[in-house]
Amino acid sequence: MTRPTSSPTTRPTSGRPTNETTGPTIDFRHAPVSCWTLLCRPDDPHKSLVREDGALLSGFHAAGFDAWSFEETVAFCAQTTHRPVRIRQDTESARRAIVRTVVTYPNQTLELTAFAHYGPGGTRHDVVLWTITAAEDATGLLTGLHIDAQLRGRTLASTGSPHEVYAVTGTPATPRWTDDLPTVAATDPVPEGAWRLISCGHPLVGGSAHGFRPADGLVTRPVVLSAGESVSGAVVVPLSEGEWDLAGARAALDNERRYWDELDVQPLPLTVPDPAVQDMLTACARNMLQAREIEQGLPVLHVGPTIYRGLWLVDGHFLLEAARYLGLDDTADAGLEVVMRRVRPDGSIVQLESEPYVKETGIAVSTLVRQAELTSDVDELRRRWATVRGAVAHIAELMERAAGLPAGHPLKGLLPEAFGDGGLGGCRAEYTTTMWILTGLKYAVAGARMLGETADAERFGDLFDSLLDAFQRSAKVQRRTTEDGLRYLPMNLPGSGRHQFTPHVPDAEVPVWRRVRPETATWALCHAIWPGEVFAADDEVVRDLLELYDARDDEQGVPATTGWLPYQAVWTYQASFAAHAWLYAGRPDKAADYLYAFANHAAPTRVWREEQPLTGSGHVQICGDMPHNWASAEFVRLVRHLLVFERGPGLDLLPAAPEHWFRVGAEIHVDRTPTRFGRVTLDVRVGERGMEVRVLRTGSGPGADVGAEPVVGRLRLPGRFGADVRVDGVSVPAADQLTLYLADGAPVVVEAYA
Repeated sequence: MTRPTSSPTTRPTSGRPTNETTGPTIDFRHAPVSCWTLLCRPDDPHKSLVREDGALLSGFHAAGFDAWSFEETVAFCAQTTHRPVRIRQDTESARRAIVRTVVTYPNQTLELTAFAHYGPGGTRHDVVLWTITAAEDATGLLTGLHIDAQLRGRTLASTGSPHEVYAVTGTPATPRWTDDLPTVAATDPVPEGAWRLISCGHPLVGGSAHGFRPADGLVTRPVVLSAGESVSGAVVVPLSEGEWDLAGARAALDNERRYWDELDVQPLPLTVPDPAVQDMLTACARNMLQAREIEQGLPVLHVGPTIYRGLWLVDGHFLLEAARYLGLDDTADAGLEVVMRRVRPDGSIVQLESEPYVKETGIAVSTLVRQAELTSDVDELRRRWATVRGAVAHIAELMERAAGLPAGHPLKGLLPEAFGDGGLGGCRAEYTTTMWILTGLKYAVAGARMLGETADAERFGDLFDSLLDAFQRSAKVQRRTTEDGLRYLPMNLPGSGRHQFTPHVPDAEVPVWRRVRPETATWALCHAIWPGEVFAADDEVVRDLLELYDARDDEQGVPATTGWLPYQAVWTYQASFAAHAWLYAGRPDKAADYLYAFANHAAPTRVWREEQPLTGSGHVQICGDMPHNWASAEFVRLVRHLLVFERGPGLDLLPAAPEHWFRVGAEIHVDRTPTRFGRVTLDVRVGERGMEVRVLRTGSGPGADVGAEPVVGRLRLPGRFGADVRVDGVSVPAADQLTLYLADGAPVVVEAYA
């Protein structure tokens, strides 16, 4: 195998902090400056968010690709002229969607605890418990809670109670004097169901918003604190009816803790010996469930709660795979039904209406077959097989259309111009569509073989071979060299221009922050490498891409400028796409490095923004949803694949588990994880002198004959445990990688000693 010439693992990267004793660490060193964290339970349509400073956000609105706002924003701070010296935010635990924000001022600290509350009869409320504590050297501190509420087109007024205000569209009466609130005129009653805010424990007083902005400023009636003394209260935003007091708010927090502690977010256990990675896995499962919503009676995973509020076909492919890995089978089944709702009369399978997103058909075919591999449910695939045939027929028509393009067109013989995505906007000549159509055709062939549809397998295989041959001829022509001498295959093809959004703009008019780069939109090429396995691991296309990534991952440990932000930015979870390509190409070290660097781009609440500026750049450009749950799904997938990885006709076991996961006392447990070869259970225990690995495969995968030959497993052992190796009690020659034969239902035990 030809491998990249550089050796990035010999040098530390800023994205992968390393402790010499424990190995790589997760410390969120590249967390986004702008952060949104979700509060709700699964299937809740009210997607309230907490901003990085503890503010509540609801009612998302997009005025453009990167122009966003919220209908209601409620921000909190202490009553002080001092600016915060530090803001720290996390969740109470990885399991709990309870967000803690600690704002430290020179003479006091404000702690906010935000959560969603669910009462009898389906009532729903957002609750923020707050505590202000005077510093140990503070004396006679006059303070309280300050609230800035900005409601689009509305203002706040009281109906007489000093503890409750409502959103109204008229002009409320001005308070007669201080220590009072604007009130609603008797002739202008509060509309039924109006947005409202309740202060528990402390009366509210009207005040000015910070900076005297056109927003509503409220303060709790000030108190005087001695050194170390505290004052507490609660703010409740009811989304339905209900009465509140401070004791009730505190009891609601205990109830929400119990809910999250008891919810089984991961029915199929996957346990690793790094607690920080384990917490990330738990949080990712919770994130995915929190974004889930009920659509036409089905529990459907959504990519996010704001910009990408839906199950998009490409994101969905990986979300549904991660759901299977977590044991969320009902949710994955619902996702497949959503995919089937996207089938068109012409055979295409499409969700994105606004752009010619041709690749969605190939993605959907891949999803239908991959899910059948994971469930071994051949009957369900057969029920949907007419859809797969129709989709492939549609792909064949697209290929015929491309065959008729003019001589010299870069897509002649491939596929028509289309929307690239992942950094390439508009309808243009590009390769990302070819990558996913190749992947879809390869999955279609696999599905036909599962069902014994020999004629389909042959016909689909011919289409795949024809498209791959055409691509390989094209790639030889389009291969380029970067300014620093690296060979690469551009995803954006000649004639489209270098503007990321708008094709055909003259190059001289494209600003650097909108300019397509060599690494732009290589996401689909990664997917064609794996899971598509379209190319051999040592193919020139694979080698070129990984050498390019190796040159682009120095700053923060993951490849930079690969997506919609092509200037000094990172597409956070694209790290996982790249990591899988590294793993497939025989570089497990890079895959493990990228796992930790990927995690370090999450916020301390363990959620990701899709794309963000490089740390310290100060750029305001951000892109995509937050929490972005394709990112959550990718973290789940990558951890699973470091331990159990399907490659070709066999299974790689522990192919990229980091070295520090094998320290003395470490345990790894993968329980009945679904693969295309059946379910696999993997147990690893490391002792003082050696380690024990137990592997059990049950089921033969879809379409396999009863009594089929054992599946080949390739087990990678840590270097220090190669002196004495036994398989089922029989000594075998020492090797870094053992070949195991995994018969259905027959456990294999490996003992390896130093």
